[in-house]
Amino acid sequence: MLVSSSPCNYLEDLVDKLGLCRKELFCWGRDKFKNLSKEIDDLKKRLELLSVCYRVNDWVEDNHVEKNLNKLLHKEEQFWRQRSRISWLKDGDKNTKFFHRKASNRRQKTKFWGYMMIMGDAR
Repeated sequence: MLVSSSPCNYLEDLVDKLGLCRKELFCWGRDKFKNLSKEIDDLKKRLELLSVCYRVNDWVEDNHVEKNLNKLLHKEEQFWRQRSRISWLKDGDKNTKFFHRKASNRRQKTKFWGYMMIMGDAR
């Protein structure tokens, strides 16, 4: 005998699964990026130390530290870029008056050129 579940059960399951997914992603992000700024600071200090106490064979380590620092800085930049997109999606557009005005102006220009084309075709 088949027992049919109500749509409410499916929605509750979906909400529960989304909540679990959210928690897992939060933990993953925290673990992945929590030491990023500390690692950047450590590499900057190491690079500064290498430049002050420069020895002949330190140029290899200097290159290695600089490459790692650039990678981490790029990673941090991507993190903040994605974070700003998330904020924008969550909070929405706060400049609605500005964007409404821009859209209205664009519509008026389009309408004007549409009339000009019709008048040009009628002549």
